Amino acid sequence: MGKRILENSQPSLLATEQDAELPLEDLPLEAWCNSLSFVLRSSSCLAQVSAVSRTFRDVSGEMLSWRGASVCIGSKDLLENSQGQHRFVKLVPKWSYCERTFVNFQGCHTGSMRAAARQCLQMVASRCSEVSCLAVRNWLTFERQGLSALQSGFPKLRHLVLNGCEQISTYSALIPVFEQHPTLLSLRASFQPRAAAGADFASAAPRTLEALGFVKFENAETLAILLGRCSLEHLWFAESGIFATLDGPRTSERVDRLTPLVQSGLQHVRTLSLPSDMSEEDCAALVALCPKVELLCRMRIGLPAFGSGALAATFELVPDCGGVVVRRRGTSAELAVNGALWAPYAQDDGDIETSSPSAKAQALQKPAWQPRPDDSPSCSSMRALESQRALECQRQRDRPERSVRHLHEELAVAAAARRR
Repeated sequence: MGKRILENSQPSLLATEQDAELPLEDLPLEAWCNSLSFVLRSSSCLAQVSAVSRTFRDVSGEMLSWRGASVCIGSKDLLENSQGQHRFVKLVPKWSYCERTFVNFQGCHTGSMRAAARQCLQMVASRCSEVSCLAVRNWLTFERQGLSALQSGFPKLRHLVLNGCEQISTYSALIPVFEQHPTLLSLRASFQPRAAAGADFASAAPRTLEALGFVKFENAETLAILLGRCSLEHLWFAESGIFATLDGPRTSERVDRLTPLVQSGLQHVRTLSLPSDMSEEDCAALVALCPKVELLCRMRIGLPAFGSGALAATFELVPDCGGVVVRRRGTSAELAVNGALWAPYAQDDGDIETSSPSAKAQALQKPAWQPRPDDSPSCSSMRALESQRALECQRQRDRPERSVRHLHEELAVAAAARRR
């Protein structure tokens, strides 16, 4: 039976279609869990949920609350609390059913934070078996400490994003990752400028691969091997070049030599990123091999403006792109989240604060991660915060806010969907 919210001064009650009042406490646990999965993402979110009510805090501890969720870990989650335990130690075990994980280890490259970062990713790899999309950001020791976790965990991994991490020394370092995840759909990583993908990398790439960036190949034959194995829709070349070896004095001549080798493999490409040293004329020559390209990027700003020359007849500048991305005329193609040409998710961790919280914020967040006052012998400060929270909750009951009503509406919708 469907339910709807009573638009009156009793936000703690639901009404059925027959207008029979039903306390929110009578909602099935699954409805609460599925509703919370829309708002739980990180330790910050969990602290705010815990501050609303004891029921919310208890339900957020259920693993079902995180089913299908996108979850985030920031550098502040690697800090130790007053019991000497890292925040993620209690957070990660709740994520057995989450699907997308964003890990941002900015500033965690020295001292105890460095060891905590490694422990955190290993714990995520061993506990979060349902993760299909993993984005690791700003980890300066990823190749030395993170690759092993990718080889031993994440059995359902389909999308891997390495953004702002250290540049991987060789393309061959990712071959064990390909072998562990043969159904990988997308890979985005940064490699050393002098590194180039060889035949071993191209031959090991999963046949399911649809998106690959940012890569430089040894030669045209290597690119042909990759395109023969994978039907790529998103191909982003490294900013430093397409090939490590020069097949001709000019890029246009190299493009001409590409035609018989890779033309058939470029038929499905929808987004394309080209090296910064390519002229617009050379870009247009390569795009001619990609009839389905909608978004084209060249990471160079200069005069004349990109898209005003050889591409002007068929492409136009994308708004708010910094002058480096054009789209095919007649399409409405836009940049994805975080300014990418394409992303396997609609929302990333950009709305989660990654810097160290203020002292006041840390004080307010600690109770969410520590035992209740009656579980600890010396928690006077926590008792004071608990009293403050109780007072705030009483004020909310006396004067319901619009945000509370919206949350109740979400709970009712979830309950109705489950009953149907």
